[in-house]
Amino acid sequence: MSLVVARVIDDEIRIISDTKITDSDALHPTLLDGGLKCIAISPTCCVCFAGNVTVAEEALAPILNRTMQDRQQITTHLLQHHKAARGEADFIVASAGTCVAIDRIAEDKVETNIKVAWIGDYSAFSTYQSQYHTRDRVSIAVDERFRIAAQMNDAFKAVIEDHQNPSVGDFEVTVTSKPAEADGFRYLSHLGAFGFQSVPLTTTPTSVLRSLGVEGGSFSYTVLVPKIAGLGALAVHLREGKVGAFFYPAHCWSPIKFKDVGVDEFVEAIAQRFGVYVDGFRHY
Repeated sequence: MSLVVARVIDDEIRIISDTKITDSDALHPTLLDGGLKCIAISPTCCVCFAGNVTVAEEALAPILNRTMQDRQQITTHLLQHHKAARGEADFIVASAGTCVAIDRIAEDKVETNIKVAWIGDYSAFSTYQSQYHTRDRVSIAVDERFRIAAQMNDAFKAVIEDHQNPSVGDFEVTVTSKPAEADGFRYLSHLGAFGFQSVPLTTTPTSVLRSLGVEGGSFSYTVLVPKIAGLGALAVHLREGKVGAFFYPAHCWSPIKFKDVGVDEFVEAIAQRFGVYVDGFRHY
């Protein structure tokens, strides 16, 4: 089912989702077998889904090929698919043009111009809410907008890491309508690592963390994002496995994988194959 949360913070829309896709037919699913659930359609529109992927793919097809761009038209279209599928897929339509608004399509209806919305696993959302309200970042955040954004990120990360909601997992994806470039919806790049252990105190200079290796479950990753706004694409590179996945729903719903590549080779390969230029924090 997964989880997507969206919120209007002043004149900004911030959206966070996971990338895990639950496939009962997959024998050995990996972190790179997920999907992009928050899809930037243009600098002023981002569409999100949760639930049945097949239903979502069919519903989003005319939106991804840009034959449908009007907010009202998109919302009406997605509501029709939601009802036809008996609620098997829910959607969020975020608009950041002349009107900053969030529309939620779930429970057989559409809610328009709301400030806070979520779709997906109810249990996961309950955990998110609990974590959000217990993670007060006032002391380290200068601006109220940044405080709210930080609490959203911390709460969502906690949901992924506690493993109590198996439908939510893999990578955290964050989208904002007010990036530093001020040009519309963009994904935010970040680094992450799991499975590392602290090392004993020593007088010899050394890393404060010790990797258990791929066989021990240790891995680090970097999320790389398009250099332009309004492009629904995202890349994830795993350092230890020298493997990357490019999530680009407008081209292919399944992530395109690149094997035996360093992060720079991965970036170059994406540019050569798809004409999409991604960048962000890089590990070496």
